[in-house]
Amino acid sequence: MKFGVPIVVALLMVIAGCDDGKPIVLTSSRLPSPDGQSVAIVESVDNGLGFGQGMLYDEVHVGPMDLRTVGHFDFDAYVVFYAARESITASAPTVSWVDANHVRIAYDASQSPTRPFDRIGRIRVEYVAQSSP
Repeated sequence: MKFGVPIVVALLMVIAGCDDGKPIVLTSSRLPSPDGQSVAIVESVDNGLGFGQGMLYDEVHVGPMDLRTVGHFDFDAYVVFYAARESITASAPTVSWVDANHVRIAYDASQSPTRPFDRIGRIRVEYVAQSSP
């Protein structure tokens, strides 16, 4: 029984240090459209699950200039690109504005994006898969 107390204390310390399972934004960058009316936000997000279930995802949100990312994964209506980073060598997607109504998302070909919308509001969304170097 004298080993039981340290085990219980250690288990409680591990549980207390656990995250609450909410997504954790690791990186976030905003890229305004040429006319300043819209923005593309590129984020790398840890799903927050941990314990061997953790996963890194890349997201691109496109919307009005005052857009704030409050949802992640498929829960946010402004997410136009969402993909698990399957490889440690895979790079995050890059976003560029072709013009004020056209955004291009270049992503690692090892990724399988979901939510590939070709348009969000007035903005055309283009997807380009690129091979890793």
